[in-house]
Amino acid sequence: MANLPALAGRPAPTRGPCGASASARIHADPALRLAAARAIPALVRRLALAHAPRAEVAALHGADWHAWLDRSLGDPAQPFSSGVGWGQGLGDWAYRPAETLPWEMLEPSLDLVERWIRTHRVEHDAGGPGRRG
Repeated sequence: MANLPALAGRPAPTRGPCGASASARIHADPALRLAAARAIPALVRRLALAHAPRAEVAALHGADWHAWLDRSLGDPAQPFSSGVGWGQGLGDWAYRPAETLPWEMLEPSLDLVERWIRTHRVEHDAGGPGRRG
């Protein structure tokens, strides 16, 4: 599972006071799990804005946003557009009531986002290679 504190730019302790991993603590603490789920869409947006021209990314939403994420990931399966993991519902996690969130999709979604963070490439309008994220 994705290392949420590290993805948020904070050092990630590997073990808590009782020896529990960060992943286990997230699963054990519903409030922490909800906070992590709510933070991921904004984190992805901020990272995209940091690696691509603002004019290219800022106004994207819905299908256009998912298509941009897929292009920058370079995966022919287009996991963001096809609904793998968070897929098309990526932005919904920030606003939907907790009881309506598809919790069974949290781990695959975090894995997808972590893969995007580690491997995405942005091609700039000038056609040159983008910055690696």
